[in-house]
Amino acid sequence: MMPSETNTCQLCKNEQSLIPIKQHFICSECLAEGNDWRLAQWESWFQKRISRYLHVCKKCLKTSDAEAIHQARVTGRKITSLLQFLNVPKHHPLVKEIKRIHSLLNPVREADVFLEAFEDRDGQVHQQLFKKVHKKRKKLQKKLQQNLPELVQKASRRSSAFAAEELSFYALSIDPDARILLFESQFNEKADQYQKTVDTYGKQAPESIKVLHKVRIQSKVLRYLYADLSSLAGQDFSKKEKQYKDIQTQFGEINDVKDWLDKLDRYKEKLDVSEKEIAAARKKWNNRLKALIDDVELMQAKTRAG
Repeated sequence: MMPSETNTCQLCKNEQSLIPIKQHFICSECLAEGNDWRLAQWESWFQKRISRYLHVCKKCLKTSDAEAIHQARVTGRKITSLLQFLNVPKHHPLVKEIKRIHSLLNPVREADVFLEAFEDRDGQVHQQLFKKVHKKRKKLQKKLQQNLPELVQKASRRSSAFAAEELSFYALSIDPDARILLFESQFNEKADQYQKTVDTYGKQAPESIKVLHKVRIQSKVLRYLYADLSSLAGQDFSKKEKQYKDIQTQFGEINDVKDWLDKLDRYKEKLDVSEKEIAAARKKWNNRLKALIDDVELMQAKTRAG
């Protein structure tokens, strides 16, 4: 597109220094102002998120603070989701440091979720599994206390370098609408793959459950993405956030019950209970898992922002 006497800036109606942007024209001055605003939004978001993340990571060093573990993981996932949106490589040093931190946080959080679910349950299998996981949780906390401080320091240095040297490049290089469409399309592809796998093997087949896990991960990324994009892009994405939160919610209990079964297999030789009791618990949890998987319903996303 070439400027002519009828072309003006879409924002200020200036006829000089016009740049074609998506079938319209914007003058260089308005473009610079828009980029300044856009970068300021990203810088503000990054500083708030990374400051909170480092703060809650330090709180995780307190043995009893299960909520800090949870909040650290959620905040870290929000950061990595937006870094992914910015097209930051998955092997970037900052991303790798956050993943190292989460390698310590994840097993502790899994133990906390298990302990919360089993704390008031009757039955020898439940009570003895609770004791085994509680003991393991203490060991995981000790490992976290030994290794987390150094990782937090590294993440702090990486994040400062990223904010000073790289954030502006990534923030101003992407087309936000195109990135949203890409992420939505990726979800649709995984949902479509899941449906095709179910049609071929059935919902309970290992092949289907493996693909369902990929759908779960993508829905979580999109949920966290839309949670922050409203302020960053100046649009209301609350409906989109709720859509993917609802999808993700379907998978929460599935993941929990799978973890129960994993822990039962891991500790079964160390439980002072009969094989009959173990078999009964396994059967009950397997039936629950099958029912949850049968109830999963996926709808494809509309591949447009908003």
